[in-house]
Amino acid sequence: MSLLPFPVEDRYYRFSRYLRQQFGERVYRISLDAGFSCPTRDGKLGTGGCLYCDNRSFSHSATKNQSQIKTQLVEGIEKARNKNKANKFLAYFQAYTNTYAPVKDLEILYRSALDVPDIVGIIIGTRPDCVDEDILALLNDLRQETYLSVEYGIESVYDKTLEWARRGHDFATSRKTIEKTKNIGIHTGGHIIFGFPTETRDEILNSAAILNHLKLDALKIHHLHIVKGSGLASVYKKTPFPLFDAEEWVQLVCDFLEILDPNIVIQRLVGDARAGTLIAPYWDTPKPRILQAIQKELENRNSYQGFNPSLSYGFSNYIIYLIPVKKDLKSRASEIFNRLKKHYPDSACSLVFQKPHELLVSTILSAQCTDKRVNQVTPGLFQKYPTPKAFAEADIDELINDIRSTGFYNNKAKAIKATMTDIVEKYNGNVPNRLDQLIQLRGVGRKTANELYPKNWTGS
Repeated sequence: MSLLPFPVEDRYYRFSRYLRQQFGERVYRISLDAGFSCPTRDGKLGTGGCLYCDNRSFSHSATKNQSQIKTQLVEGIEKARNKNKANKFLAYFQAYTNTYAPVKDLEILYRSALDVPDIVGIIIGTRPDCVDEDILALLNDLRQETYLSVEYGIESVYDKTLEWARRGHDFATSRKTIEKTKNIGIHTGGHIIFGFPTETRDEILNSAAILNHLKLDALKIHHLHIVKGSGLASVYKKTPFPLFDAEEWVQLVCDFLEILDPNIVIQRLVGDARAGTLIAPYWDTPKPRILQAIQKELENRNSYQGFNPSLSYGFSNYIIYLIPVKKDLKSRASEIFNRLKKHYPDSACSLVFQKPHELLVSTILSAQCTDKRVNQVTPGLFQKYPTPKAFAEADIDELINDIRSTGFYNNKAKAIKATMTDIVEKYNGNVPNRLDQLIQLRGVGRKTANELYPKNWTGS
């Protein structure tokens, strides 16, 4: 039996929850337009683009100069910080095909984004036919240094649809590229569109099982838009075909989620087009209301991602902790603790440490890394840096080299130095033993703070 990666009350694995699990706090994407083209636009595979595509419908920046990436990020961060009080951000290379350039140019571009303060990782949207072995090698290097996710435009699992939509590749290309990307440990997402006239409702639902086989880490689901300036606009004008209305979409998404592997993070359940570009379908119901309707429908069915109690399919090998929502937080926490203790009676912190600050460093290093690997690195690390003051005064490049094998070493080294500097300057070199003080340390979120709580301070 395995635990669902989300509380069943959520009904599906939300991207916001996944980011909190990874970073210990809310993280926001900053969308970028880096000026890329696409092989279906520049003449390599065609000149008109994919049938449905007009990037004005989702690209919020008109900038096409790669040198302005930092400007886009700084402006986007300022807006997100003021609106959402966010502290961490992901650079999201979204518009067009963001690997469609020489590798040396891509590396300069990606690293320029990572140089911007408070950027903790990058997401790269691209086509599965625009990632070769050299690009994969670059992405593999980057994932060792920072959070990295690659988002592939799958769009459909059916070749008949891909050909109709002028994608320029088949589904086998998507499968092969996704497998290669997953095999080297890169977080891999997909984007898929429902509503093509070439697919039946049953075929759409069947695509869930096919996507499950790909072992994707994340998925965006988008309903087909007819937007101005696209080839599809002309097709639709000549020969209109049925599109999902809002109510039909809610039912379809719920049916699809019940078949989908619950370990796949859901990054989107409904799309939206830029104001003034949408021809059809036009829904009176705003996007937040659609998402609320999906949540409500799943609740009414007593189902969730990967499971419907009235159907024969689904992922049934997951332990479900369905705690009544109306219970007060203290009672719910106590019940959750008791159930976890029952299933994991011998659980203990597997990180090896002797002092509170050593546990803190080990916990930071354990992000996206096995505890076994951390325990191989820390004995020499703690001998070299025996106190918080020693970590605070460490040369950043030397510290990066010392922890390189744990991955994400740039961000981890910065977090360790910032946290230890806070401990030295604010707490006289002693790790605070209160949760509210721990989460104020730079580089420490609630997840890390909980790991540090006094029950673990006796060493191991």
